[in-house]
Amino acid sequence: LGTAALPVANTSGITTLGAVGGDVVVNALSTGTLDVNQAILTTPASGAATVGGSVTLEAGGAIELATSGTITTTGAASTGTVGGVGGEIFINHTNAAAGNITIGKNVTAAGGATTTGAFNGGAGGVVTISNANGSILLTAGAIDVSGGTSGAATQGNAGTVQLKTAGTNSAITQTGDTAATAILATGGTTGSLAVVSATGDVTLTNDTNDVAKVGANIATAGKFFKYTDANALKIDTVTAVGTLTSPLGTAALPVANTSGITTL
Repeated sequence: LGTAALPVANTSGITTLGAVGGDVVVNALSTGTLDVNQAILTTPASGAATVGGSVTLEAGGAIELATSGTITTTGAASTGTVGGVGGEIFINHTNAAAGNITIGKNVTAAGGATTTGAFNGGAGGVVTISNANGSILLTAGAIDVSGGTSGAATQGNAGTVQLKTAGTNSAITQTGDTAATAILATGGTTGSLAVVSATGDVTLTNDTNDVAKVGANIATAGKFFKYTDANALKIDTVTAVGTLTSPLGTAALPVANTSGITTL
């Protein structure tokens, strides 16, 4: 009947159309590394206020976002109501072997925009990056959980970024000083950054970081916490959030809220 085996195009990255159930889960077992070189996209089609699909990545070896390896779970852009909520993202490196998580491309869980009437933009999602045996390196990509924009009303409430390291001297380090590598959680007064726990120095001093609240817990004596924000900031309690569980059973949800800033 003339059907060709050859697909009409290459298959690049991972794409779903979001919504509840339109999720991505990828796991590299044992000490295998995970390189994200092409985009993961779970943004729904515009129209209704549809949530972006969630993304869970887990590996026992190093995890790196590079080349064109962005992750985008932005909520749907709305044409008749509020924007969709950004989908949750969970990046987890286990303790199977020492290895870093390198964020070299953008991670975006923003709320969906709306341009219709007096409707607000969608709320930003949650991004949790957890390394049980290594550092978190923010080298060339922004993390954005901002609320969606609105043409006639209010930007949606921002979401939460949660960072956690364990192991010996596992640092959290941010490179660069522009919005291209910033932590962004704008919209309302809810945008939050929690360094849930870190065993190494924390250096998040990009001048364009922009969140409303920050909290941190440094779990090793003699290690520092440094953070810079572009606008008004509260050192406050950041509520633990997260609904995802990795394939090996690690929960994105921290065991407790992160309150104030503590070092040893």
